[in-house]
Amino acid sequence: MKLSSKTPIDALLGGGLQTGLVTHLYGPAGSGKTTFALQAAISVALLGYDVLFFDAEEALRSNRLRQVLGREESINVLRRIAISQLSSFHDQRNQFLELMENGGEPWGLQSLKLVVVDTIAKHYRLEAAKHPQGKVFRRLAEEQLPALLGAARRTDIAVLILNQVSPDFSHAQDIKPVGGDAVSRVSKYEIRLATDRMTECTRWATIEKAPKLGQIGKRVRYVITSAGLTQPVMSD
Repeated sequence: MKLSSKTPIDALLGGGLQTGLVTHLYGPAGSGKTTFALQAAISVALLGYDVLFFDAEEALRSNRLRQVLGREESINVLRRIAISQLSSFHDQRNQFLELMENGGEPWGLQSLKLVVVDTIAKHYRLEAAKHPQGKVFRRLAEEQLPALLGAARRTDIAVLILNQVSPDFSHAQDIKPVGGDAVSRVSKYEIRLATDRMTECTRWATIEKAPKLGQIGKRVRYVITSAGLTQPVMSD
């Protein structure tokens, strides 16, 4: 089942986020990661399904959801979007395992269809600053990410993982997702967001991993407005 986000990025995903799979979306601050996730969450809620939004960044507020939604039925839609705060790397692990084992029931969600993680990098970076990075990486790669993939497969939900970036010193002026290739291993789709170097108002979304090789490398342009991610208006 495809879950449309009602954004230009749907064109890279064959119509929307695929249930039963993990989609990895990464990019620098201000590239529209959370805005895309909010639009996807609202679109799914409007279909009558529930959404679980794991918030590690502590930046998600209901007023931002209302701003993107911009509809009179916002109260009914917001009731279908549960926000669960991730307080630490250990808490993140526990909640992901709970999701895999029990679906949306612990959060009171009977019709769960979309799970968002915003972002997978926040507590990973904090934990890696205190403990050996190799050990932290294994906990992410061998426990947390497989739990998310397991949840997607067991309950036929779409899992959207948002990720931060770090410099890629092997390529000049390039970036890579935090956590190396750990997230990529469990993801069927991987999309990179970036700001257009010619104009800061325009962003690009490029698909870097997909089931069909012909999809890889395709990209779409978008702008970020108060209503979310939209197609840029072409001037004459």
